[in-house]
Amino acid sequence: MDRAMRNGPEGRESGQPWVNRLAASDNAPFMRHLGATLKGQIDLVYVDPPFATGFHFSARVRVGESGREVVVPVYEDRWVGGMAGYLDMLTERFRSMRELLSDRGSIYVHLDYRAAARVRCLLDDLFGADSLINEIVWYYKTGGMPERLGFGRKHDTILYYAKDPARAIWNPQKEKSYLTHRYGFSNIAIHEDERGPYTWVNCRDVFDIPALRGNQPERVDFPTQKPEALLERVVLASSHEDSIVADFFCGSGTALVVAERLGRRWIGCDASPLAVHTTAKRLQAMNDVRGYEVIDEPRTDYAVGVSLQREGAELRVALTSVEPEGVDPLPESVRHLIEHWSDRVDWWEVEWRPHRARPRQDGGRGLAQRERDTRFPRWLSQRTRQRRVLELTSAPLSLPSGGGLVVTVADVLGNRCSIYVAL
Repeated sequence: MDRAMRNGPEGRESGQPWVNRLAASDNAPFMRHLGATLKGQIDLVYVDPPFATGFHFSARVRVGESGREVVVPVYEDRWVGGMAGYLDMLTERFRSMRELLSDRGSIYVHLDYRAAARVRCLLDDLFGADSLINEIVWYYKTGGMPERLGFGRKHDTILYYAKDPARAIWNPQKEKSYLTHRYGFSNIAIHEDERGPYTWVNCRDVFDIPALRGNQPERVDFPTQKPEALLERVVLASSHEDSIVADFFCGSGTALVVAERLGRRWIGCDASPLAVHTTAKRLQAMNDVRGYEVIDEPRTDYAVGVSLQREGAELRVALTSVEPEGVDPLPESVRHLIEHWSDRVDWWEVEWRPHRARPRQDGGRGLAQRERDTRFPRWLSQRTRQRRVLELTSAPLSLPSGGGLVVTVADVLGNRCSIYVAL
């Protein structure tokens, strides 16, 4: 799978070509770091933070060609001090988000019944009560019923604030409004589909958008994944094509995938390495994805074997082995499902780089010495829910003279290792 780097518009903060960013990091220090160059530059922040559920969240990970599943932990939604500790965590982060927002910017905060009322009070204090534009209800039909008392909980709440309501970006979105009978107004266009007659109206603050079900292609088995249709409405309404869209609790990456598809610039962050791995896979699977930086993605020591096969002016690269050096980064719950060395590989890619652009091997971490990797793959193979076969030999590659190849391998939990092969 070839990917061509195509930078977006120049960054407003520096005049340099913009490159999208995906960080495996606690979002608090990451946002402080961004503030040095991006203060007042982000037009849209969407966040789907923890909901103060008190739950432990896990994800299903598929291993190898067989796709056998194992459940691995992702994050704990428990907070020291209970609700007070949860709100303290959010307060620090919302302050940083407000600093990063442009004067025309907006923030959408996705919550449920547990914390929506308390977080609204917090956001009223930070942004001003007059900056609340909508309390959006996302209505869906999935979900459970109370065991004994109450109505079924079938909605989430999205709090939509504008930094400056007089200057905020707003692109009205349309939706179908179905009619119980045909009205006789000559100035209203009435259409019809399989559900009956309808007119187009401006979207209301109740979003009737189905939640994801298990058989949908966009589903990636990451907890609390939201549908692309939901994020598409938000991104289209509150950003332009030159806008920067950010999600600092990016989870499975839905906001970033939608921003990429709609041609927006974007920044994503999550403290879970598996979340960043899942997001990167979704981006890599897109056609004509732009180059993006991966910051602080977890790296590990694997002994990676490759062989090169010349075919005239072209070259094939074969992945011949991937074995841990020292401590195996995969837990026993995953290791016991591995029957062949390739089962531990979730994706691998081959890219050409000039000699000066070899990958770092010093294992540096943190924001001061962060690992930056601008994705410019020439060829990629990855396993998905629908397709478990991993190509172990690349397609024929036509490469520039000089330089070398960087072969990057990611295991099923997102741990990565890169090797450089001089040509």
